[in-house]
Amino acid sequence: MPSIRNHRGCTLVEALVACGLSVSALATTVLLQGRALMATRAARATSVAALQLSNMVAMVQANAAGWRTHVTVRAPVAPGADCTRQPCTAAQLAGLELARWQRALARALPGAGGDVCCVREQCVVAVRWSGRSMQGVVATGPDGALEAPVAAHLDGVGAVPGAVP
Repeated sequence: MPSIRNHRGCTLVEALVACGLSVSALATTVLLQGRALMATRAARATSVAALQLSNMVAMVQANAAGWRTHVTVRAPVAPGADCTRQPCTAAQLAGLELARWQRALARALPGAGGDVCCVREQCVVAVRWSGRSMQGVVATGPDGALEAPVAAHLDGVGAVPGAVP
């Protein structure tokens, strides 16, 4: 009868160590996948905000005269205004554009907000979401022509929640 010492197997301690290492590797993988998912969600939100900001900057550029008449535009026009059925001034069209943009922003990025602030010949378009913000600056001349390139400024955008800097 062969003795137990001649068998080539693993001991209980070795088996427990192997199980512990496997569990540790699996837990690390799950943690990294969670962080990757958070980073992907943050990147998606940033992309959506940048697209919405770009849309509003284009609208301000296209209707510079209407936006220049406002000192600050934070509230949309009354819901009854409809420039497709009746003529509107450039300023009324700017208010309607803002209302539509704010609705589209809320649909695309729940919890987000945006506004346009114009002083003299410069408008700042801002988008805020989840503790982050993004701004675009549009400078227009007195005749409504674009005088300076559009600049964008991002605040807190590359940070991944829970990541160590």
